Amino acid sequence: MTRQSAVVKREKSLAEQIIVILIFSVFMSIFIRYFLKNEQNFTNAGFSNIAASFAGQLSVIRGQWFMNNQPQQLRLDETDNVGQSLPKRLVNVNINGWVDSTQRNGLACQKIWQMVMNTPLMFMNKPISAIEINHQMQDLSGKLNSVKIIRGCRYALSSQQYFDYFPEHGTVSNDQK
Repeated sequence: MTRQSAVVKREKSLAEQIIVILIFSVFMSIFIRYFLKNEQNFTNAGFSNIAASFAGQLSVIRGQWFMNNQPQQLRLDETDNVGQSLPKRLVNVNINGWVDSTQRNGLACQKIWQMVMNTPLMFMNKPISAIEINHQMQDLSGKLNSVKIIRGCRYALSSQQYFDYFPEHGTVSNDQK
């Protein structure tokens, strides 16, 4: 191999590397633009999944409540991903079998989250706010102008997505803004 052919081969290799880097850069810029354009949709979908998981856990706990002859507290047996038994988790339920907290100092909703999800109040490294709310509901008993106040919890992100949980009847409403 002559010296000139070695130089040509090196230049050809360098040109190929530059082309590959340019193509890679173009694809990365397209991906980043697509991701940033759809980031809110990803957050909405993910937080909807959190609400669905919360509702699913509530149903599992209520089913266990029925199987255990409707106690005021449940001890849930859980396993981790590899089948190892975890410490039993204590869950408070109300007379209807839905997870509820006896705390009334503003921390009831955080306690409910911990009992249901057993995870920190975080979503994609963003904190989830747990706020106690009072919801007015028209009484369907036939009385005119009868309004019932229902206590509930709102779990919200700073980006305005939230879902509500009402322990009295166990409903989870997933409202997206």
